[in-house]
Amino acid sequence: MPSLNSVTLIGHAGKDAESKDTAGGKKYVRFAIATSENWKDKAGEWQEKTTWHNVTYWGELYKMPQKGDLVLVQGKYESNKKDDKVFYGVSAFNVKVLAENEPKGKPKQSAPQSKADDDDMLNF
Repeated sequence: MPSLNSVTLIGHAGKDAESKDTAGGKKYVRFAIATSENWKDKAGEWQEKTTWHNVTYWGELYKMPQKGDLVLVQGKYESNKKDDKVFYGVSAFNVKVLAENEPKGKPKQSAPQSKADDDDMLNF
């Protein structure tokens, strides 16, 4: 049976991206982005939930995401079991997004954005 592991995220970088090298000299970039959803609860009050996503991109980036930048990431989820971490009899997992394309985005702006600015988000 076919399967699909695909994720597209648009969110804000939580801190500046870090470029690293493996022991074998292969380059990768790590950063985290936050996505948020908003809704009204039964009492009519606005609620917000933020989810953090750890992102790894193998290779070098033309433009490194900076804290606050709006970023588009396309890739797949990957989880690794952490055998040394067990909570209530259940092994912990490290979940991350492997970016398959160079993440794109738009630098954080201090002035409010207009609708026209949202249309060119991908011109990072």
